[in-house]
Order: sequence, then structure tokens, then C-alpha cells
Amino acid sequence: MVQTISKDSLTKHQKLSLLRSQLELEMNSFEATFRDLGDFILPRRTRFEVFDTNRGERKDDQILDSTATMSSRTLSSGMMTGVTSPARAWFKTKTDIEDLNEVQAVKEYFTVVDKRMRSAMLRTNLYNQLPVLYGDLGTFATGALFMEEDFEDVANFKCFPIGSYMVGNDKRGRVKVFFREFELSVRQIVDQFGRLDKNDNSKIFWDNISHTVKDQWDSGQTEQKISVEHFVSPNDNYNPKKLHSKFKKYASTYRERGVASSSGSIESSLNSTGKLLSEKGYDFFPVMVVRWEVVGEDTYGTGAPGWITIGDVKQLQLMEKRKLQAIDQKVNPSMVGPTSLRNAGASQIPGDITFVDDRDGTKGIKRLFEIDFDIRELTQEAEALRN
Repeated sequence: MVQTISKDSLTKHQKLSLLRSQLELEMNSFEATFRDLGDFILPRRTRFEVFDTNRGERKDDQILDSTATMSSRTLSSGMMTGVTSPARAWFKTKTDIEDLNEVQAVKEYFTVVDKRMRSAMLRTNLYNQLPVLYGDLGTFATGALFMEEDFEDVANFKCFPIGSYMVGNDKRGRVKVFFREFELSVRQIVDQFGRLDKNDNSKIFWDNISHTVKDQWDSGQTEQKISVEHFVSPNDNYNPKKLHSKFKKYASTYRERGVASSSGSIESSLNSTGKLLSEKGYDFFPVMVVRWEVVGEDTYGTGAPGWITIGDVKQLQLMEKRKLQAIDQKVNPSMVGPTSLRNAGASQIPGDITFVDDRDGTKGIKRLFEIDFDIRELTQEAEALRN
């Protein structure tokens, strides 16, 4: 007899962990392709490990020819200019009733609305984030733009790197479930989830913050990084009659996962009391997940230029590598010479002289093998691939 567990019997943390594991199942089959696209086209736009932040080392070791990377930037710029250019009125608001839209007073009203919306958008960072979103869309076929209110700049937008988030669909195939894992410093956690009074730093609310973070704060290790999870999904407790944020249509939940150890693993610091960093909500789904093409009931997009050309991109990198190896053999070839020079040394500097006697039929130093290779053919083939 199979024992079933009621959803109502699970704790809040158990429900969130279950949701994460289910989203991971859908993401796993796409991850290998996303990694390939990142390695060969946009190496800085992937993040599959939460602690892979603020890492300055090179990630483009797979790229010898940057044509695909520059093409992605061209596509992003073209979409930005053609679709959402801040230099022109790229949207127009109106009602669903066509006859009403012809009334002069209604036209004047929406003219003012459009003007104020464009002005508000210019105050935000939207036009900085949209090109990044278009780049993700054209390469990975999926992009995610998060919008949250901001009392200084109206709204704040964040375009998350692929691999750092997972999504789920509703019954109509629209993305209505979102999860991401990221790092915050101890100071950032206290500022975002513990401040009772923004003007009084002495008032800190610790009930929803783990003892691990509090101990780090008390010991002065305020820049220690903590892994944090953010879930946005339809709210099971949705109640439009209640004013509290956590009863809104979409639930937004933050919780600590733990501290990243030196080995890269996460040492759990979840509140043993079951409390969460934050439980709030939204009237609308705050994450705009764009997808190039969707096949059937798939959650993530496919068919973007990056997906279509990844084979050509890999071929181009291999051809560039082989061409450079051929050039290297012509300019700095593998050599063979008599054993008498083993300790004497030989010079390959142009204009220099190495004195060698005839020995065992070998006259001086010569190439180990001759390369009969026309680099022009490879160059022409590579140029066709670039085009």
C-alpha cells in the first residue's frame, strides 16, 4: 500500500523544497544545452552555481573566433532599436472598446498616460536591462526580467543569468512559477529583511533571520555571503478581501539556504523554527519570462538563433584552432637534428647561425615533417561559416 502525504501536512519549508525539486526536474534536460550556448557564445551570461559571483577569471577559453558573440550583440542591438527604442514612442495605450477610443476626451487622456509612462520608464534602469534580455533571448531562447517597485526610481529591473533561475507554467502555458537562488551578504540580509526603521540602524528585527547570520553580524563579518532562495508562485492563500501583502494573488517568499563553504557546498542554516525571511505577495506576476519558441508543453524556449547555429559555432572554433596550429607549424615547425646538438643547443632566431657537422647522414637541423597545407582553403571555409 502506497502512503500518500497531504500537502496540508507539509511545513512551509517542505513545500518550498518540494517545489524546487520539481522545477529542477524540468530544468535538468535543458542545462547541458544552456551550458554549451554559454561556453561558445555568451560565457558571462550563465550561472549554474550560486557561489559563482564576483568571479573575474576568464570564461571564454572555448572561443577563438568571436563572430557568434558579436552576432549576439548585433541581434540584441537590432531588437532594442526596432522594438523598444527609448528614442521613440514604441507603445500606445487604449481601451478594449474601439468606439470609445475615438472619443476626443479618451484620446487626450491616453496621450497623457503614454507620456507619463515613457517618462517613468526613463527614470528606471529598464533600458539598461532590455538589451541584456534580448541577448539571452536570441542565444538561449529564454530570458527572465524581474520588476520590483522602487521608491527612488519608480521601479527596478533585473535580468537574471540563465542557470540561476527555474520556471514553471500554468494551465495556459504561461510562466507563473519562478525560483532563483542567489547570494546576499550578511549586511544585505539585515538591511533588506531586518530593518524596522530605515533611519535608525539600531532597530533590527531578528525573528526571521537565522542564528548563523546574527552570529556573523555580531562578530563583524558583515560581508560573509549567504545563499538565499526566492520563490514566486500562485498563492494558495489568496484572499482579495484581506489587505496584508501575503494574501495577494502571487506569493513571494524569501528564505535562507545557508553559507557557501570553501568546497563549494552549502552548509544549511535554515531557521529551525520554520520561519522565513519574508512572506509577501504581488497583484501581478513580477517576472517577465520571454521565450523565442515554445514546443508543445515545454517550459523553456527553443529555436533561437543560438540553438540553430551552435553546431556551426563549434565547427568554426575547431577550424580556427586547426588553422592556427597549421600556421604555427609553418612559422615555428617541429624540428629534427643530430644527437650531437643535444647539449650544444641550437638557435632558430632569424639570422643566427648554428654550426653542425655531418653525422650519420644527417646534415644539420631540418623540419620533422613537411606540411603541404593550403591555409587559404580553410580561411575561405571559415569565412563562409562566419557569414
